[in-house]
Amino acid sequence: MIYGNALMKRPPCAVPSTIGLCSINPPVRFEAPLCVQATCWTQPVAGGRNRLVIQLLNETTGQCRADLGRGTWPIREEEANLAEIRIRLDGKFAGLIPVTKPEGKPLEKDADGAYVLPSLGLYQMITAESR
Repeated sequence: MIYGNALMKRPPCAVPSTIGLCSINPPVRFEAPLCVQATCWTQPVAGGRNRLVIQLLNETTGQCRADLGRGTWPIREEEANLAEIRIRLDGKFAGLIPVTKPEGKPLEKDADGAYVLPSLGLYQMITAESR
């Protein structure tokens, strides 16, 4: 099952309310700047278990998506790291612990109960498996 829905908070300088991108309460929610694309889905694994797969893409790079003319694209590609992306797992995912891939580092919970990815470069995959 693919969960393309997410709740993302706008940066404090814009609007302090949460933006709902779907009409239901999604099982995975993100608190990140609007420049972060989040995609998640479940993947069946051996033994009838499921793996939650989360992909985060940071679009604040120096490489723009526009053609500069005559089929040329910008050469410069810089990464702008983002700090503290928060992930909330609800419903059937509430007991899972997200782990970064391929590093294998479990994410820590903050005082508010959200899992925190300390830094997001260009891309990060995170998985969580049922036991």
